[in-house]
This record gives sequence, C-alpha cells and structure tokens, in this order.
Amino acid sequence: DIDTLIAHSMPEKLDDACYDNGELIFAEKVKPIAGWEFVKNWKPDDKKIRTRDNYVKVPMLTGKYPGKALKFQFNGNAVGIAVAAGPDAGIIEFRIDGGKWEAQDLFTKHSTTYHLPWYYTLADGLTSDMHILELRLINEKNKKSNGNVARIRYFYVNKSKIEK
Repeated sequence: DIDTLIAHSMPEKLDDACYDNGELIFAEKVKPIAGWEFVKNWKPDDKKIRTRDNYVKVPMLTGKYPGKALKFQFNGNAVGIAVAAGPDAGIIEFRIDGGKWEAQDLFTKHSTTYHLPWYYTLADGLTSDMHILELRLINEKNKKSNGNVARIRYFYVNKSKIEK
C-alpha cells in the first residue's frame, strides 16, 4: 500500500484579478536615496522588543528621515511592501505613476511589543504594464509610535503575464 502522487489540474480562476503571478522582490534590489539606507544585517537596538524569523539579522531597506521619494519600477497589476513594523514604525506616503499621494501608517496594534512582519498592498487593480511606485516617509507619525521609521524587507508584485 504505497502512496503515489497524482497530478491534478488547477481549477478555473474565481477572480481574474487574483494574485496568481505574485513575486517577492528583495529590498536590496532597490537603490537607496537620501534619507534611506540599505542595512545588510538589521537587528533592533532595543533587545526587549521581540522579533520574527526572516525579519531580523536580514537585509532591510531602512528609511529614518522624511525626504525624497524612493522609486521602485515594476511590471504588474498590484504592488506592496513587507515591513518590520516595530515600536518606531512611521507613516509613509506613496503614489503610482505620478498620481495622488496616499498615506499608509506602518504602526500596528502589535508594534509596541514586536518588530513583526506586516504586508501592505499599496495598489491593486492596475493595468498589467510597467509602473513606478514612489514612496517617502512623512513627518506625521502615529501617536502610539516612538519613532518615524520604515524598514522594508520585500516589495511584492503581481507580475504581468508574458504573452507568447
């Protein structure tokens, strides 16, 4: 009585906008600009704040100062960031293709005790083309946060399908 693997076909998509071609892109693929730095082996200064595997002692793109917008070019219909959201998490503004700036608070209800992984989908429903995400820290911060920092581990994209 040996178990054998049997190939099954995938069912039809329930939603044409599903993220069936998603990809995590390491933050070190993005060139830092003024106000941002690439930290090769990030770990928190406060040892009392807990962390999660794959979000400590790893590369992080870190922004500490409000300023110029970081640019990330991608080909796809959705984009987001995966961050370490700790007690000093700030607020970012972002826009796609030069559009209207929108704010995203990176501080979570768990941020006071953890530098935990948190995923923010910044834009979806885009055309499946090349786009530019611009992202910047702002001076405003969550009243519960003790800082104004962004630590990006990954960008994520639902990539456009390449037609053959």
